[in-house]
Amino acid sequence: MDVMDHPCPDCASEMSVTNEHGMRKLACPTCRGAILGLSPFEKLLAEGVGAQVWTGSASGAPAGRCPYCAQPMRRPDGDPDVGAGLAVCRTCQQVWVPPAARAWMDSHTARPLAPPPVAAPTECANCGAPFHPDEDGRCQFCRAQISAPQPIVMFMQPAQPTADWSLHL
Repeated sequence: MDVMDHPCPDCASEMSVTNEHGMRKLACPTCRGAILGLSPFEKLLAEGVGAQVWTGSASGAPAGRCPYCAQPMRRPDGDPDVGAGLAVCRTCQQVWVPPAARAWMDSHTARPLAPPPVAAPTECANCGAPFHPDEDGRCQFCRAQISAPQPIVMFMQPAQPTADWSLHL
């Protein structure tokens, strides 16, 4: 961790640079709060929640000084659902996340996206011909195996006993 000469907005302790989940952020070792850029902050949250915090901070009450530019940060007022203690620097687009707001952050976390559907092939990977495998799963042009063969399904029926014991010639 690198020590910065930037004071914490809550307790005025020196903040240090940390890396968490691939994001670089300033964190306070004393009060355990952290400051994130607006874009990484929004990526952590469900769609629209970060914008709600940003808009609410436009006319919010002052809340300490930004460790980067020393301008007053603003609380996202007007919405009772916004996390306790969050503050936004509208000058350098940084968001202060104190420990009191962690439960709110967890409840507004972005849901992981479903994997994209796998597109069906349009051509043979071997020769580039249109993708039309035969019943054995082979390309009709180069005979390369391009899909699973179609299974042969057989229905077995039990033999029906007959009552006719006569011989038929």
